[in-house]
Amino acid sequence: MPSFACVVLVDRRGWLLLQERDEHAPIDPECWGMSGGHVEDGEDAEAAAHRELREETGLDLPPGALRHHATYAVFHEHYGTTDPVDVFVAGVDLTDADVECHEGRQFVFVDPATIGDLPLTRSAQLALPDVLASRAHAVARWYAEGVVRFAQVTLVDPAGRLLMQERDEHAQVAADQWSFPGGGLEPGESYVDAARRELAEETGVDLPQGSLCLLGRWTLPSTLEPLMNEFEVYLAATELTDADIECHEGRQMVFVTPASTATLPLAHTTSVVLPDLLQSDLYRKLVP
Repeated sequence: MPSFACVVLVDRRGWLLLQERDEHAPIDPECWGMSGGHVEDGEDAEAAAHRELREETGLDLPPGALRHHATYAVFHEHYGTTDPVDVFVAGVDLTDADVECHEGRQFVFVDPATIGDLPLTRSAQLALPDVLASRAHAVARWYAEGVVRFAQVTLVDPAGRLLMQERDEHAQVAADQWSFPGGGLEPGESYVDAARRELAEETGVDLPQGSLCLLGRWTLPSTLEPLMNEFEVYLAATELTDADIECHEGRQMVFVTPASTATLPLAHTTSVVLPDLLQSDLYRKLVP
């Protein structure tokens, strides 16, 4: 049984490097797919992925750059068999001009929003929606940019309590810890728009434009070495109570007194921001 290895490269915009195959391709001609091909005898899938990428595009990524995403069972009509296809993902700070085309009609970075309009290879039909829906896509884009960008936001009630989230064991970052609502920026999104969107998605609170006040921007080492975390934190005054807050992520979303935060296991970024927040002029202005 043949086996295959494929590569999805993600650029700074979150676009994916895809190949337009020509009419001579034995597998899925005239379709769009990932760089990749057969795993040779005695070769492991990761080595094959590096080799195929280099042969097809001229890109020679350093060892460890490719991260295994998943293995898919793909039916290949050319062989009449269902074969394993290992898919690897990497973030790259490259453009179309950096990519050579040694096979097929072209290799170009493709906007994820347009991929559904393309005739895809069978392996791409399985893998690309999965990659785009996964954290692997966001992580790859962060590596392409060299930084993890996200926004945090908290609401301040009349008693000076802060809206915080207790994260659960399934959180990919800071599991079982407390933090402010927030999350990563989408391609082309501003920090403040990300803060509003994340607050609405996580709590059901949809604040109008202009209602968030910037506390500041921080740059800290990321757990995804060698990346850095760059994030902004926003505040807004509110008359809402716990009963008005929905919890769409984590164990709970509740207002917390500043004194009680000392007893909570805080996410690292939150523990850094919190003292500055409580001592800020902005916080004092928001508390009657």
